[in-house]
This record gives sequence, C-alpha cells and structure tokens, in this order.
Amino acid sequence: MFLRLNLFFWIVVVALAQSRVLTAAIIAADEGDKVLAQVGEEKLLARELSFQVDQNMAQLSPQKLLETPNDQFEAARKRMSESQLDHWINVKLLILDAREQTPKDTLEKIEQSLAQEFEKQQLPQFYQQYRVKTRDELEARFRQCHTSLQAQKRSFIEQQIAFG
Repeated sequence: MFLRLNLFFWIVVVALAQSRVLTAAIIAADEGDKVLAQVGEEKLLARELSFQVDQNMAQLSPQKLLETPNDQFEAARKRMSESQLDHWINVKLLILDAREQTPKDTLEKIEQSLAQEFEKQQLPQFYQQYRVKTRDELEARFRQCHTSLQAQKRSFIEQQIAFG
C-alpha cells in the first residue's frame, strides 16, 4: 500500500511539474509569432525559443520544479531564455559562415548525412520522450508544442554543422 501511495504521489508531482512548464509554454505561445531575433534571412520566433526552453526545463527534476518559488522559477526561465537566444544567434552566425565558405554541393552532402543521423539517433529519442509510436503521432505532439519534426531536424543539422 505504501509503495502504491508513493507511486501515486510521484505521478502527481510529475504531473504538477509538467503542468507548470506547460503553463509557461501556453503563455509564450500567445506571443508565438513575435520575432525575437534575426540573423541574415532567418528569424527566431517566440514560440520556437519557448519550445527549446521548455525542453530544457522538462529535464529538471519534477520535485525541484515544484519546490521552486514562482519568482525564482520565472527568473530561471528568463535566464534560460536569454542563454538559448544567445545560443541560437551564435548557431545562425556559424551557419552563415559555413554557407559562405563551403561549396554548395559539399554542404548539401553534409546536410543529407546529418539528416540520416537525425533519423537514426534523434527520432527514437523523441518517440520515447513523447511516448508515441508513429511519425504522425510525433508530428501531432510537436504541433501541440508549436513546432514540427522538420524544424527539429533543421535545428539538429544546424547544431551539428555549427559545433560539429
């Protein structure tokens, strides 16, 4: 009986912590099309940054999320958003540099190879993380988070090109 109550408590703790992150995501989604930064022709929308921050926040312990006072939670989320924004800008600058210095056909081959790597490495992780079994289910989950599988693949490829 004690084990069942502990398990129930843990499920409740996880659900509450996830709802706290989800609430932050919903608030950010209201500003979804707001452009936060632009590098070259590429723009970072608030919803894209919010998704990345939510991914990072979800990695935190549910217990820690619940124990953190709201003002500290919001301050941590703001710091994480600023850090993620700086990271995005650096990646985009490195990608621009790579596009200028790398022959187009070579860059296309690199991107194709990285796309295959994404399918082998990241896709199974996403299936597990979002508890889905098919690509369509995963796409639906990503749409709920205001992103897409294609956007995640593009992000993976750019990260790999920028930082190898």
